Amino acid sequence: MKNIYILLCLFLFLFLSSSAYADDDYCEWLYKYVKEVQIGNLTVIKGCKEEHCAGVKDRVNWFYIGLDPPVALKASKPFTFYSNLETLDLVARYSAGFMAKPTAQQIVIRDRGEYVIEKIVRHRFDYCPPTGTPLKVGDKIDTPIDIGEASKVVQHKGRLVVFGESGGYEPDAPHGITCFRTGDCEHLKLKVIREAKIEDWMTLEVDGVVGFTMDRPFRNAHYYSYTLEDQ
Repeated sequence: MKNIYILLCLFLFLFLSSSAYADDDYCEWLYKYVKEVQIGNLTVIKGCKEEHCAGVKDRVNWFYIGLDPPVALKASKPFTFYSNLETLDLVARYSAGFMAKPTAQQIVIRDRGEYVIEKIVRHRFDYCPPTGTPLKVGDKIDTPIDIGEASKVVQHKGRLVVFGESGGYEPDAPHGITCFRTGDCEHLKLKVIREAKIEDWMTLEVDGVVGFTMDRPFRNAHYYSYTLEDQ
């Protein structure tokens, strides 16, 4: 009986150790994924949301168009081209069919917003760091980011909190997350004090000029023919 007890304790110790290691590993990945950098007066996350961050996905032929190395693509819909992310200086508006080269993606945080938790529907949250007090009614959260696969991350006093949210998408909502406009999330009910303003942008090269768009002009895009041959 004593030996069985020792084995159970050992198993529990190993299980907890591996779980803690997994938490640390996940947090390390998350810190890198949502790492913020300051560019001028803007706070930017170098990357994009969802599982297509490696490039642009062709939804017709089901392949990825990588951004490394960049390739010229034919836009599948019109897009607006800006020279500066901070001041949004307009360069031009281009029609579908125009050639452009996407080179990078970034998330721009113009306003972190402010939300107060009025109700916790489900206590299903991951925390980074994993130690600390769980969320409670009355806490304030901000900076909602969609990290893909129906997962969202917010900040509470600088701590990252991850939870599931499969609700609707609105292009003009905070990072497209509808519930951070309505306050009605699956796991949380929120009072919206100030709506966050968080946007997805793509860096493009058009006729040798580098600029930015947030219009997603390459849905169902196709490689330019000579670029395919060069690949």
